[in-house]
Amino acid sequence: MQSSHVAVVLLLTSLMQLQRASSTGFGVGRRLPSDEEILSLSEKSRGSADYVVNFAKTYSVEDDDESRLITRLVVEDAMPESGAQAAIIAGGPGQSFVSLAYTIPRYSEMEFEVRIYSKRAAFRKIP
Repeated sequence: MQSSHVAVVLLLTSLMQLQRASSTGFGVGRRLPSDEEILSLSEKSRGSADYVVNFAKTYSVEDDDESRLITRLVVEDAMPESGAQAAIIAGGPGQSFVSLAYTIPRYSEMEFEVRIYSKRAAFRKIP
């Protein structure tokens, strides 16, 4: 009986690791009927041979004429086998900005597709 439990635990553990290794992209928030894709770009970089590269980048959806709020953020890894990672460190849905941190392992490259959807805010900026 215990051997079957051990086999099930090992199977579940290996499946979780396989899923974690194959999906390095993520999506946060939800699409709304009034939102639109405001930003779509590709972040590319190359890791160093000597050390792991870490950097952060902030994306803003505010315009001079109008305030906007992020409704959905989608980050897709175009090179999942590289081991590069991306994570939100500030902002996101409900905010006018999002900051993403990127980590690139040694001897690797990264390419993330970043798409931000936003809508006009229900309030106006005070000049």
